[in-house]
Amino acid sequence: MRDLSKNYDIKIFTTRNSEHASKWIEENGLNEFVVGVTNVKEPCWVYIDDRCITFDGKFKGLIDKINNFKPYYKK
Repeated sequence: MRDLSKNYDIKIFTTRNSEHASKWIEENGLNEFVVGVTNVKEPCWVYIDDRCITFDGKFKGLIDKINNFKPYYKK
């Protein structure tokens, strides 16, 4: 996060309580790298997520990707 925050504004998107997330960020010494916390998926350059499937514009095979998806910690 230190390296990313040098060239990018880091905003945390979460569906959880934003006050709790902000408190966790501060308690873990990350607040100097984060410009905000939101529950609104704002326009941005890129999203980083541990549970995502990249849509490449092709619907063929998408259902298989969804059915076979495993988060990084289950691979």
